[in-house]
Amino acid sequence: MACLKFPDVTVIRDGDFLENVNIKFVRVLAQKKNFQVLEASMKNDDSISKAIKKIPYLDSKGRHRDLKDSTEELTIMHNVQHPHLMKMDWVVTCDSFLAICMPLCSQGSLDGLRHSLQRDQVERVFVQTACALRYLHVQRCVHGDVKPANIFLDVSDNANLGDFGCSRILPDGKNTMDAYALGATLWSLVFRLEPADLDLLDSVRNASLPEMYRKVLHGHLRRDPQKRLSVSGLLEFLSTREKLRGIMESL
Repeated sequence: MACLKFPDVTVIRDGDFLENVNIKFVRVLAQKKNFQVLEASMKNDDSISKAIKKIPYLDSKGRHRDLKDSTEELTIMHNVQHPHLMKMDWVVTCDSFLAICMPLCSQGSLDGLRHSLQRDQVERVFVQTACALRYLHVQRCVHGDVKPANIFLDVSDNANLGDFGCSRILPDGKNTMDAYALGATLWSLVFRLEPADLDLLDSVRNASLPEMYRKVLHGHLRRDPQKRLSVSGLLEFLSTREKLRGIMESL
């Protein structure tokens, strides 16, 4: 990725953070070890909802965090642009935390939807996520944490790959990753289970699955990275399927 730019960061020194950015708190969406995600709405228009990721500068023991990961996260989010990657509206820094504002995907993550998704939905969000990853890899970026909990559905049932906290910009000569995690995500959506500490490929061999699913999972879930199907190889394979080709051509 050429000419990387760090986003403009607004510094808020006084007053309430929410008041300064003209939004109001709605609820806590997620409480993670290293960050919190809030739902907020614009004060002048309740119909516009946002997700705010708050990353504290201190850990639970009062020690300063290494914010190198946040620097890379912000840089990547600011420089990539794809219809199925989470967008960053703005970022601010306060006395005790960094806040990233993003559009709110009203249907939540695939982690909470896996039991209700129909086959057509699974195929669409899987292809959309794969296209987003291919774009990242062309930019020499690795997402690093592909899983249902980090793929969000918007009001139109489209996938948005988010949470770039583990993302990295690769130096020249390094290979991209993410392929196994993409396969594990499909496995999770197909079997409607959390990928446990087991050989996912064994369950594929022993299950009755559509042949396309079997081939994709077998290609992505190989333990040997040299034999594993790449994301670009996956999309080349899927392009031969008329219905899925239509999804890719719409991007």
